[in-house]
Amino acid sequence: MLKLRPLVRYDGVYRCKMRYWRGGLSLTTANNPVFEVISYKYVRFMRSGQTMSLYTVHAPKKVFPRIKQQMIKN
Repeated sequence: MLKLRPLVRYDGVYRCKMRYWRGGLSLTTANNPVFEVISYKYVRFMRSGQTMSLYTVHAPKKVFPRIKQQMIKN
């Protein structure tokens, strides 16, 4: 039954961690640095059908307290 009708949680936040590597440019050496870039996407579904999303480089430890404050206000 769950496959036919997926369950969406309305009392929390979904988080997706995205990671990729980006090449840098060095003017002084022959070696080019490689940077690991980590970003997060947060999505919250509401019973009214609205969706809130946030795309940031801040870790969940820093973001979740603010999202929790917003959930209490609404």
